Amino acid sequence: MNLEGTEPILCSQIIRQVDQHLIELLTSLDAAEWDLPTIAPQWSVRDVAAHLLDTALRKLSRGRDKCRVDSGRVQSHQDVITLVNRLNHEGVTVYRRLSPKVLTQLMQLVCNQTADFYESIDPFAPADRRFLGRRDDFTRLVR
Repeated sequence: MNLEGTEPILCSQIIRQVDQHLIELLTSLDAAEWDLPTIAPQWSVRDVAAHLLDTALRKLSRGRDKCRVDSGRVQSHQDVITLVNRLNHEGVTVYRRLSPKVLTQLMQLVCNQTADFYESIDPFAPADRRFLGRRDDFTRLVR
């Protein structure tokens, strides 16, 4: 894959703004709106918020804190799908139990920390290969 001449899109500065809009939206919801269905089958608004919180926590733990919990061996495209579906299901199962107020407050905390982390990264520095895997593995999986 030749990326010469490709300019990066620097977006770390807008992540905080997007997250703030999300927090404002979640804060504006009344109790009944948290349980409304969404376009995602079988997920309510609360479930989507739980999913976003879980994903943000995992990204922060892995990216900033270099915490890597064994997720099993990924050897195929189907293994990736299975892993992502399992992680999503587990996260939503845990965080859907929280009240809207707690979910929103945790989202605010995690979003601020995630934005701080993204803003601290040098976008032109070499990537940490420990978290990318082997290039041939990635190329094989995305084809």
